[in-house]
Amino acid sequence: MSPVPALCPADIGRRVTLRALRHDGAFDTVGELVSVDQHRVSVRRRDGEVVDLGWPPEPEKGLPPVVVGRVVPPDIGALALQEIAQAAWPPRETQTLGEWTMRWHGGVSGRANSVRVAGSPGQPLSQAAERVTEWYISHGGTPLLQVPRPFLAAELSAENWHVTRSVLALSIATRALETNIGPEQIRVTHSATPDEGWFGMLDEDADAKRQDLLDILTGPRDITFATAVDSAGTVVGIGRGSLNSGWCGITSIVTSPQHRRQGIASALTRSLGAWALGNGATMAYLQVLDTNVAARSLYEQLGFSVHHWYDYWEPDST
Repeated sequence: MSPVPALCPADIGRRVTLRALRHDGAFDTVGELVSVDQHRVSVRRRDGEVVDLGWPPEPEKGLPPVVVGRVVPPDIGALALQEIAQAAWPPRETQTLGEWTMRWHGGVSGRANSVRVAGSPGQPLSQAAERVTEWYISHGGTPLLQVPRPFLAAELSAENWHVTRSVLALSIATRALETNIGPEQIRVTHSATPDEGWFGMLDEDADAKRQDLLDILTGPRDITFATAVDSAGTVVGIGRGSLNSGWCGITSIVTSPQHRRQGIASALTRSLGAWALGNGATMAYLQVLDTNVAARSLYEQLGFSVHHWYDYWEPDST
């Protein structure tokens, strides 16, 4: 049987199209993904009927086996979006472990210093966990897995790994962000590189590993650095956008503490969306910690919806 493009439990709720085989030939099923495991996939069609199909590698006996399956464009699945997000936040060093990607960038950020878990590591999970642990310890770091929820949750818990923090990946059509609404006294400008004013807003600890962070920020080919200034010319907020595969990754949205709740973060996000749309990106995504309630509320008000969740996992002991 031909390999099926990756779908995982993190894609539940997304619109998918599946082609399966039965005795009288192939047929297609389009609808909302209800469940997926190693034996069966269930899809709710528009008429409300739930269709059960056999899912590789071990299709359930009696169910038509799926031979092609994917999330319907312009949307994509959790695993594909995480691959795009890696290109937007590129680590200095990578090493593959089966379909997993181990990443290292001097300890700057979890995204660039964790394993992007996708598919199979090509070996039993216990062996893969040992290999990951050895690799990160040899780099002077902490073993960390970035895993779309709820993929491998039970298996990792059984291997004595635990979740340290959880993140929402949110998405939106860039056309929904193009309206230029913001405070009249705020002006947003764009630059190909971050200047001192932009960098000074990023993080109070940014100077500690400035070059490491700069390498990540300027790594993608198509990027922009947005700066919000007030009527006095003071930098009051920043943001960053990068393009890949028709998607814009929005990162580094920061507003100065004394200027929060004035619409600056919204203006920056909309400006980055307009930049993305003007450069051919039809969709945008961003990532936010589940504990950042204020940011989640802001992005929901702008029209972002949850694309998927992912968790960072660490071993109970190293």
